[in-house]
Amino acid sequence: MPININKKNELEILQECKKQFCENTVVSLEQKRRCLEFASRIYDENDNDAVHNPAAFGGEEKRAKNEIFVNTFQGKIAEYGFYNYFKHRVEIKEPDMDLWGKGEWEDTDFIVTYKDIDYRISIKSTKSYGNLLLLESDRYDTEGRYLESVEGEEPKQHDWIFLVRVKGIDSDNPTEYTDEILENISVEISGYIGKNIFRHAIKTKKILKKDTTIGNMPLKVDNYWFCLTELLDPAAKHKS
Repeated sequence: MPININKKNELEILQECKKQFCENTVVSLEQKRRCLEFASRIYDENDNDAVHNPAAFGGEEKRAKNEIFVNTFQGKIAEYGFYNYFKHRVEIKEPDMDLWGKGEWEDTDFIVTYKDIDYRISIKSTKSYGNLLLLESDRYDTEGRYLESVEGEEPKQHDWIFLVRVKGIDSDNPTEYTDEILENISVEISGYIGKNIFRHAIKTKKILKKDTTIGNMPLKVDNYWFCLTELLDPAAKHKS
């Protein structure tokens, strides 16, 4: 096993689960400014249009606005990294920068078209030192379909789920991000899983249980997990 859980319920990630961060895509300064502006509007509680999903962990816990800012900023940077990596290989639209209303959120980050076939893509972002793709189990059904779809629509099946690592988002204060700091933010498209791989993980109950501690932070809900080294290489062709 590439991970170990000790008697204190603390997760140890072993070396065979890890990869060194390696920037492999570029996000322009203008795109980073756009992401910062978007996340800052959500951070600003006085902006009535900038309502973001405040709940996390199965809706049981409210997120602080600083946490919402960091998650949103990191997530949008990750989306632009993905977009720039693939925009010359597939048909793809730029990341959605619309502000959704209260109780609404996206169920698909991208729909890409390749050889006239549409594929649904989910982007999960983490810090540059993260080594796990974690997927909250209560957000998916037994077939791996995402349950928190747009109201009135059927749960969506993501064809691919990508992990993107982001380096350089070190403050939860939007005003601290100068152009110099923005320039130093870097992105790695770390890898992905396909729907069949995900279904197998669900079937075999490849789960980290609630309250398992990762880096001094206990998980709030059960999560399906994948080591960084288990992910498929985005630069290679795979059946997934």
